[in-house]
Amino acid sequence: MIVEDLLLEKCLSKGKRGDVFLTSKKNSSIKYITKRVEKNEKTSNDILNEKEILKELNNDKIIKILEIKETNKYYFILKEYCNGGSLNNCLEQYFEKYEKSFSEKIIQHLMKQIIECINYIHGMNIMHRDINLNNILIVFETEEDQKSNNLLKAKIKLNDFCYATKISKELHKTIIGSPFHFEPGILNTLNNTGNLMDFQGYDEKADIWALGTICYQLITGKTLFKGSNIKELMTVFSTGKYSLPLSCSQEIVDFIKNMLQFDTNDRLNAEELLKHPFLVNNVNEFHKIDINKEKENIDTHGLNISFFKIKNEDNIKNINDFNNDNNFNDERIIKESNYDDYEVEEK
Repeated sequence: MIVEDLLLEKCLSKGKRGDVFLTSKKNSSIKYITKRVEKNEKTSNDILNEKEILKELNNDKIIKILEIKETNKYYFILKEYCNGGSLNNCLEQYFEKYEKSFSEKIIQHLMKQIIECINYIHGMNIMHRDINLNNILIVFETEEDQKSNNLLKAKIKLNDFCYATKISKELHKTIIGSPFHFEPGILNTLNNTGNLMDFQGYDEKADIWALGTICYQLITGKTLFKGSNIKELMTVFSTGKYSLPLSCSQEIVDFIKNMLQFDTNDRLNAEELLKHPFLVNNVNEFHKIDINKEKENIDTHGLNISFFKIKNEDNIKNINDFNNDNNFNDERIIKESNYDDYEVEEK
C-alpha cells in the first residue's frame, strides 16, 4: 500500500485503535512505523491531543511523531521504527525461547528506563494515563541482540500519548485506558455502575499503580488480575492480595509493594522510585525472601502481599466494606485482550 511517498510494507499488528505497518519511504532504506487510524471525531481529537502533548516533550525515551498524512478515510501517523516491537511481544518471545519470565537484572534494566521516562513527563506536568506493555517499545542495539532477545542491550521508547493530559490541582475524572492497569479507585467506580458523581478522581499516582502492574507482568509473565468483565476483575481484586514467586528478592518485593498501594498517598512517586534499592543496587547482592519470617504469608501460590496498608481499626473497617461491595455492573464488558481500551467521560 502506498500513501503519497510512504510504502506500507507489512502489517505488524491490528487493534481497536488502528493498524500498525512497517513503513519505508521512496528511495530510502530507513524503516519507520505507521499507524493507520480511521477518521472520526474521536480519533481526530486523540491525534490533536497527542500532537500538542508531544510538542512539550523532548526526551530520547519518548517516541516522536514524524509526519501525519490523511486520506478521505484514514489518518496515517508516521513514527520512529523500534526493531524490538512492544515490550509485551518481547516478554512473550522471551518466555517461548527460555521458558521463564525475565530475570531481576533485566527487570531492573527496563524499569529504571521506564521510570526515568515517567519521572520526566511528570516533571513536565503531564501524566500518561495508558501505561501498558504494548505502549512501551523496544530498540535493540544490534541485530544479534534482537535475535537473542537480549534486553540488557535494549532501550525503551514510551509510545501513544493520545490519552495523556496535563496534571492539575483538580483530580481527573475521565476514566480512560486499559482496565487491567486501572488503579483501585477507578476499578471501584466502574464496579459501582460507573457513577462518577461519587468518584473522587485520580492524579498522576495512577501512572505509578500502572507501573506496578507492568512490573508484576515482567516478574510473573501474567497480568496482576484476570477477568473478562468488571465483576470478575473486582472479585479477584477485592481480596486485596496478590502473589509473587518465592524466588524473588526482598528488594524487588519491596519495590513493587511501593507502587501497588491502595492509598495513593502510600505510593512512591517516580522520583522516589528511582532512589529505591532495587534500581540503584547491584542485583547480584540482593537478598532472597526470608521464608521463616514470611511463613504466615506463604502458600501454594507463593508470597502473598496485601496492597492495603493497615494503620488502624478504621482502615480495617474500610477494607471490609470494600471487599463486601458486590454491586457489579455486567453491562460493562472487557474483551479478552489485556489492552482493549475503556473510556467513561466525565459528565
